[in-house]
Amino acid sequence: MIRASLNLLRALTLIAASVALAAQAIAICSNAWLYSIELMPNPRYNGTGDREYLSKHTVSGLWRLCYNDRKYQTSSHILPSLSYL
Repeated sequence: MIRASLNLLRALTLIAASVALAAQAIAICSNAWLYSIELMPNPRYNGTGDREYLSKHTVSGLWRLCYNDRKYQTSSHILPSLSYL
């Protein structure tokens, strides 16, 4: 019984390490691995037609920060490069 538990733990450790290594490789190689939506209070909200919160969509990666302002129909992407040196 103990032998089977140890073999299972070894297999799970190998699988978890492989998944962690793959996730780290994707994060380093890709420019779009973090997608976030931020809800900001709408200063013009008065309880009628306007939405209570405005949403800001952000896509960022290790080497680049991109955000898309979906308020405008023409998708304006701003892609500043991040200088680490």
